[in-house]
Amino acid sequence: MPVAEHHDGFALYDCAYSTWNAATMGPKRDLIGDLAEAVRRQWLVFGLSSHRAEHWWFFNGGMAFDADVQDARYADLYGPAQSESLPPNEAFLDDWLARTCELVDKYRPQLVWFDWWIEQPIFQPYLQRFAAYYYNRGADWQRGVTINYKHDAYPEGTAVFDVERGQLDDIRPRFWQTDTAVAKKKSMVDPKVKTPKEGCLRWRPLLSLARRRRVDRRRGGRVSGVARSRPRPESDSPGPGGGAGGSKKMDVAVRSGSSASHPWISSHAPANGSSRVR
Repeated sequence: MPVAEHHDGFALYDCAYSTWNAATMGPKRDLIGDLAEAVRRQWLVFGLSSHRAEHWWFFNGGMAFDADVQDARYADLYGPAQSESLPPNEAFLDDWLARTCELVDKYRPQLVWFDWWIEQPIFQPYLQRFAAYYYNRGADWQRGVTINYKHDAYPEGTAVFDVERGQLDDIRPRFWQTDTAVAKKKSMVDPKVKTPKEGCLRWRPLLSLARRRRVDRRRGGRVSGVARSRPRPESDSPGPGGGAGGSKKMDVAVRSGSSASHPWISSHAPANGSSRVR
């Protein structure tokens, strides 16, 4: 699942609300549009993530010293740079909603994954408006769509709860998701992340749950969740075998613990160990 916009405010798509985007500078390509087209050519489901909410405060460190964060010419990139303790104002929230709906209309994702911070109370009416808009658009497309959220951003049953790089310490009968990256760290230039062992550590929750599913199917359990992995794009990506080879070996490992690839089922006991995964 590609990131449409991370906390830094640089959109990786052709954004109508900012000149700081990949279509007008840098690669000068609509990266999200290109990926959406490539994914669908392979008959895969396309989704994207938005981390825009954190842009309200992400660059606030630059307000403590003489930095271009304070230069009005770059306000479109650095954003408000406010304190994390201050709630976003109406202008920021309206812009957040407009950008997120733009992603829906331009790229028709069947999954929109939200990072944290949208659980702030002031976001609630905007989250409701977005969900209504997105689900109605899905109905227009005659496609199933869903939202991933963390914490308590959405009421249960209205979207899919997500635990990033972790697992639950109890049974959750409702459908949910865990996700992880192949690498222990997110950097693509840090040589320290190039050891297969570090990549494998991040797959342990998925493999553990897949193995549990094999046992629990015999008890008549039902599917209650999915796991999503985020392979790094370079050929020597950490993981069992690295890169595409690592992904293939990962799929084999999961299938060996389950009759299906990524879903698992609720059981009579939670997963072994702590829900905190380092």
